[in-house]
Amino acid sequence: MASRLLLADSNKEDLQLQYLLMLFANKYSVERVPKLLRLLEHQMRCLADGKSTPLSGQPANKPFPPGARHHLAGNIFAVVAGILRRHLGSSLHTLYDGLRDAPSNPEEGHILARKFDLLFRPHPCLQPEYASLSKRMWPHSAFAQLVKPMIPLAWPKRSTPETDLVCANYSIAILSSVRHLAYEVYKEEVADLIRMVLCVLRTLPVGPDVEVALKVLWIILQEATDDVEPFLKSVIVACTEIIGNGTSDGKERVSWMPEGYMPVDRTGRAANSCRNLAIMLLGFLPRKFEQRHLLDSAPQMKMLLHRSCGDKVREIRKTALTARLAWADVQ
Repeated sequence: MASRLLLADSNKEDLQLQYLLMLFANKYSVERVPKLLRLLEHQMRCLADGKSTPLSGQPANKPFPPGARHHLAGNIFAVVAGILRRHLGSSLHTLYDGLRDAPSNPEEGHILARKFDLLFRPHPCLQPEYASLSKRMWPHSAFAQLVKPMIPLAWPKRSTPETDLVCANYSIAILSSVRHLAYEVYKEEVADLIRMVLCVLRTLPVGPDVEVALKVLWIILQEATDDVEPFLKSVIVACTEIIGNGTSDGKERVSWMPEGYMPVDRTGRAANSCRNLAIMLLGFLPRKFEQRHLLDSAPQMKMLLHRSCGDKVREIRKTALTARLAWADVQ
């Protein structure tokens, strides 16, 4: 049944199908079925390499219709999400190789990178009340096998349009995973993750990817203040720019970024959330750091937060007022 679903020709994202695949893979040892495992490995490798793969009942050389590759990727990631929570072994190394290689695809790597969110998100269908299987150490095992090996790949050995694109894709994949993990899982890599967050904030236009990076930074700031201190000035500058730009149009698309790289934010929700998170982060700094670290930035912060108190979004005005009161004592 699962193999037929994975080969289905579909242009429509089907969340119910993904939840079904998660539950199926979580409750049954699907990795012990050789045919299904080979199919998963083959399909994931084709997606990572950008090759066409056969659709059910159609010639092998017929290309996927628009969007079908991405939806197939979502189904494969859903199966892996179900397996990860109960399987701590290394027998899936070939499949994991394909997953880790996916962000390196120059055309679709950014789309596959964002699918890593599916692996670690706390899906309702995988909660204990649905009798799902979840081992206590699964986040540590999944991070060690899938996420940690990708961290060095987010740092280019030399800067070219191709390497910058791949590094950005890996940063998106890593941060999309880490945002759902407890700090204890990745605390040994926290310095690299802070640098990665700052690279994303400096490079990518304001949108869903920047929103994820800010959420990761918010968790790290609460849990590991001492690790953030060496990057404090950079954090302030990055958050200030986000508040000043306000929308994804505030920063131009860089040359290496292909058309359609950024997710569309028609409602402006992600841009508003980014501004709110940036103000929240700035307002949290006076509570965590001694004033001597903040004095140079205090005049600029007070002016910026004063302006933000007049923002058109009510939630941002509320957050800015709290942050302004926190900085009032820095003098």
